[in-house]
Amino acid sequence: MNALKSKKRRLGVYLLISIPLIVLIGFATSKSAIDYTSKPSFCGSCHLMQTRYVSWERSLHNKATCFQCHSEPGLVGEAQAKLNGIKYLYYEYEGYRDVQILRAEVSNASCMRCHTIEKMDAKMQRAISPIQNPPTSHSSHVVDLKISCTACHGNIMHVTLEGTSKKALGACKDCHKQTDFVNLTNRLVF
Repeated sequence: MNALKSKKRRLGVYLLISIPLIVLIGFATSKSAIDYTSKPSFCGSCHLMQTRYVSWERSLHNKATCFQCHSEPGLVGEAQAKLNGIKYLYYEYEGYRDVQILRAEVSNASCMRCHTIEKMDAKMQRAISPIQNPPTSHSSHVVDLKISCTACHGNIMHVTLEGTSKKALGACKDCHKQTDFVNLTNRLVF
């Protein structure tokens, strides 16, 4: 009877020590894997993403990580983005080279992690060239009209391999009439 009690006690101590240790090792390993797979260099190591990686490196946003833009803020958003990326790992593993990479939707919430409406509207007051870079009220576009940031700035993150690809003033004409652009320097039109 004493031997049985002693065995149970040793098993209890063993489990008390080993289970937290296993959980700790699992967490550390998972954390390392999550951190590693969140780096742009990991995304760029995939053959399918190499041109996107190079274009990102050449962009003004090359300090932002893939997940800062391609995931919704929060743990759930990042988990969903990682799950979406698994298909590209599968394609890489299977050796597919002609897979079309769909253009990712980038939410306004992702953009606003770094670019707040207040900062963007303040920047509007300092427009360098009102004709080439007309003053634009981001709050009226994003907040009031619910226009996505990418509707106007869609290709600013992944520039073309030749250089930047900002939307020209002509893109504004998709929504605004030509007469809206009269006297841009004297009044706010948006």
